[in-house]
Amino acid sequence: STFQVTPFVGNPRAVEQCVRYTGRDLNRTFAVAFLNTKASDSDLQEIQRAQEINQIFGPKGSSQAYDFMLDLHNTTANMGCCLLLNSEFSLLSIHMCNYIQKHCTVRHCPILVCQASGEE
Repeated sequence: STFQVTPFVGNPRAVEQCVRYTGRDLNRTFAVAFLNTKASDSDLQEIQRAQEINQIFGPKGSSQAYDFMLDLHNTTANMGCCLLLNSEFSLLSIHMCNYIQKHCTVRHCPILVCQASGEE
């Protein structure tokens, strides 16, 4: 077996409240600056959760870190169904998106490649 899937809820507190996040977008808290700081009780819940996720599935950039993570969530933007990639060079990501497109019940599900300059 060379492929393992581990599902988990990234932001359970936000799910309980039926919101995307409670203080800060969880996706924006995986920068090294947040992951390497000592979390305190006063830190936003999402920063603490990013650090927990990093310990479970990382640490980020290490040899034992997971090779791939798929993030499923909603958005407040009127984007419809779409797939976002942060790299056009990941063959696994492209094949997964292709599979999802072929099996998605939504008629139109574009793949968007976006990576901000300097993004980690």
